[in-house]
Amino acid sequence: MPGDNLTLCVPRASSGQDPHRPTLVKSPKPTCPTNHVILQIDRFGFSTNNITYQALGEHPHFRYFDFHVAPEAGVDVSTKTHGVIPVWGFATIVESGHPKIQVGERVYGYFAPTRYLLLAVSPADINKYAFYVPRPHLPADRRPYNQIIRCAADPQYASDPVIEDLTMLYRPLFWTSYWCEDWLFSSTYRGGAYVFLISSASSKTAFCLAYLIKKRVARGEVKHNVRVVGLTSTGN
Repeated sequence: MPGDNLTLCVPRASSGQDPHRPTLVKSPKPTCPTNHVILQIDRFGFSTNNITYQALGEHPHFRYFDFHVAPEAGVDVSTKTHGVIPVWGFATIVESGHPKIQVGERVYGYFAPTRYLLLAVSPADINKYAFYVPRPHLPADRRPYNQIIRCAADPQYASDPVIEDLTMLYRPLFWTSYWCEDWLFSSTYRGGAYVFLISSASSKTAFCLAYLIKKRVARGEVKHNVRVVGLTSTGN
């Protein structure tokens, strides 16, 4: 693994520094203990979704800065003064301390904007589809963020760079859309509503929600007169 590690860090609001002044931090390459892997981050998506992660990084409920720690870089950068914005992306296993994870595997998950990322692996929480990062300091409902998907067994994976780009941008937000539409359907679309106004219609979550409602209509599971109307600014 040539070269030092590089990690994009942002000041924590609690540090009193300007959170809009990110810094690229150089640190030593990580070493790989037992039941850990080192990923080479190949590519990741970055959008307003990630800015939300930063804005809520220290929020007591969301705690997005608690998924990956900032490297210690002298007096200027530390885990107390800086956070790491999580990103969804693709990576390659370059070192493995787990017998069931092989060097060279391509994976997708909730990573950090860094060159090399050291992750712990739950020894018994691994299968051919995914493995999981143990984060006992976070609530159990954060488990989806701890899942590292093994691309070789993922039926949705395609090695086409364009498909990877779309996956990084849309897959993380599809959950939210799915849960929203499922909640609507479980309430018989709020007692039979047939017009749905989706605000922020230019957002990825809105795209996916509209898609899911239309799919439900196409399957004949709701009335065919259901309409989806998107609301957005004139600039979009």
